Amino acid sequence: VSLDRIPRSGGGAVTSTFNIRVLALPVPPTGPYQVVEEPQSPVGGQFHQVRQGRLTDELIAVAFNSVWRSFNRGAGWQLMASAPLAYDVAADLNTSRLYLSTRTAVVASDNDGASWDAAGFTNPGGSRTLYVQPGSPSTLWAATLVAGQIVLTSSRDRGQMWTGLPPIPSPPQGAVPWEFAFHPAAPNRIFVGEDGQARLWATENAGLTWRQAFFTGGSRMPVRIAPSNPLRVYTSGGVSDDGGFSWRTSGVPNLIWAIVVHPLNADVAFYGSTNAFYYTKDGGQTWLSNLWPQTDTNAGEIEGMLVLPTGELVVGSCSIFISQGDLLTGAFSMRESAAGVKAIAYTDIRQA
Repeated sequence: VSLDRIPRSGGGAVTSTFNIRVLALPVPPTGPYQVVEEPQSPVGGQFHQVRQGRLTDELIAVAFNSVWRSFNRGAGWQLMASAPLAYDVAADLNTSRLYLSTRTAVVASDNDGASWDAAGFTNPGGSRTLYVQPGSPSTLWAATLVAGQIVLTSSRDRGQMWTGLPPIPSPPQGAVPWEFAFHPAAPNRIFVGEDGQARLWATENAGLTWRQAFFTGGSRMPVRIAPSNPLRVYTSGGVSDDGGFSWRTSGVPNLIWAIVVHPLNADVAFYGSTNAFYYTKDGGQTWLSNLWPQTDTNAGEIEGMLVLPTGELVVGSCSIFISQGDLLTGAFSMRESAAGVKAIAYTDIRQA
């Protein structure tokens, strides 16, 4: 994906629009790769999301302007694509189709990432979360801004056309969608978290009406529903035991970037912040916060987390970290993934 910046002035303020053109992205040779930094660039390196691919041991990590893939649960990585302003990736687990969300558009690949195409897509750009609906692989969800309002939008034809739900009412100025989650036991119940004022919105009727479910006054509002107990919902600053209708304070600082819940135990959850990592094994009653490798200079904003079916916790920050030990008992530690994957801080990647 290549972007052309077109300055445009209007109303006394200078704004920027972008033309987007989609190019074939060949799979590069297997690494190792050397990151060549350009100190003048204002763009920082950061992994936004870590997802599981179609294969049992496959991981896909999305950095600010690159996408990485591992076929051995993080033991080794290879560059998958250069993708400016990338946010999230979603895999159709039944086919080789992948979706990638960027700041300006959703693009797709039908050959496991060898090339990407946005032909036929309308533009739900800026969605930090992509979601392929279980049991309906042709249905894709994203969240974006439309006329300044947060809108959850869906495609029923593998991304060709998109239809938005009614907008969330009167979001505060500057609020954008951060994350959304579907309740597995109640398909019409959806949660959408803001980035800006840390509000959590909910609907029980598939978006016909929205209510403010939780508010912390912080910044971002990630949300996660426990896979083993859908009544347990975790968000920034709060925990619900009744599916999101009432909340208790979690006791964790408000600036939380990411949350993940253990698939086998709803009481075990992990919160990621900036240079901080919080862990609970009693449903948010108490927390531990000294589990992050603080001596590692790559530690930064923890934006992507995933618990694998094999029991490891994968964390995306300025590098990829993987747990060793037992997540359920708390007897685990975090280690940096094998060499070969780093958030690409700028734009110049050369084979070492």
